[in-house]
Amino acid sequence: AWQRDQQPQPSAAVQGEKTGKGAPSTAPLPIPSDKLIVPQAAVPQQERRAAEAGATIQVETDLFIAQISTQGGDLRRLQFKRHRDTLDKSKDFVLFEMSSERTYVAQSGLIGNGLPNHQTAYQTSSNSYQLADGQDSVEVRLSALMGDGVQVNKVYRFRRGSYLIDVGFEIVNKSAAAIQPYAYFQIVRDAKPLAGDSAMLPTFTGMAVYTEKEKFQKLTFEDVAKSKAPYPKNSNDGWIAVLQHYFFSAWLPKNGTPREFFTRRLDENLYAAGVIVPAGTAGAEASLTVTVPLYAGPEEQKELEKIA
Repeated sequence: AWQRDQQPQPSAAVQGEKTGKGAPSTAPLPIPSDKLIVPQAAVPQQERRAAEAGATIQVETDLFIAQISTQGGDLRRLQFKRHRDTLDKSKDFVLFEMSSERTYVAQSGLIGNGLPNHQTAYQTSSNSYQLADGQDSVEVRLSALMGDGVQVNKVYRFRRGSYLIDVGFEIVNKSAAAIQPYAYFQIVRDAKPLAGDSAMLPTFTGMAVYTEKEKFQKLTFEDVAKSKAPYPKNSNDGWIAVLQHYFFSAWLPKNGTPREFFTRRLDENLYAAGVIVPAGTAGAEASLTVTVPLYAGPEEQKELEKIA
């Protein structure tokens, strides 16, 4: 009863608030429901702040040219070096993008009093990273020291030859009180059809949730807007994705760990699909690590077999 009084109702997280076109960083934070919350773990509501531009960090690997914003640590652009644009074959294909014409980004953050989220300004030691010859991976670290003495590093890890990107948080509790944070990972996309999509032969663009029990379920943007999208909310396995013709992006928490899937309408033409996972409990001077892989790439059988 105390938890219900102290935290927002879950329906607020599902329905969202109007944020202004092309501004997903102003969206309210997702809130775990009672089914995911560990007893005695209250999650205070966090204040909503206006979106800011932030600095851009560029990362280049053998497969990607990626851009991460220090504002929220969002992955705001993902350009594929081995795939061509649908309409202009002289250009690389771009999956993630945040512009006046299109919004498709990956966001993540922590839920808990004073913890960093996708509205937080991070710091970084460099604005440019490149996977060097002979290296198997390249790591991007962003840091945030919160006012109550909690140090958080947000870490991206890109691997050679892989469309999997590890996204995680290293949490060091330097305060005197124990903390019990949750981490959320979401994909934010507008509902615009793909460029070049034929009205005569339309392809599916929308969301999907998979669990071992319920299997694969597609969710249309219309059903999400009406809160009529049927899918399992709580599970110990499975993933959530955003689909489009030939490509998709998906958050893939490790099987055997509790998770809560959510979908929500953020604005008139802006939607989020994501997952919340518990990060554990850290006492004074203790640390936690939570990581969820993000797949962003082609619907190629040989690539999907690597992550099955």
